[in-house]
Amino acid sequence: MSFAYEQNATSTHHVIHSIDSYLSIFDNTLQDKVLDTNEQYTNLTSYVQYAAPIHLTSYIAPDEQDPG
Repeated sequence: MSFAYEQNATSTHHVIHSIDSYLSIFDNTLQDKVLDTNEQYTNLTSYVQYAAPIHLTSYIAPDEQDPG
């Protein structure tokens, strides 16, 4: 149980670290705002759940997608 929990926590940390690194490249200001408060940390958690299945380097923000 403990080992499985530690593995899961490590995996989760890795995903969050990957998202955090991506955001720092994508938008430093967004990263600062998202990590600013617990409420905004919840937004980051939602973003992780949304983005984790997607290869991060191919992710395009919704407002940057070609409308055509």
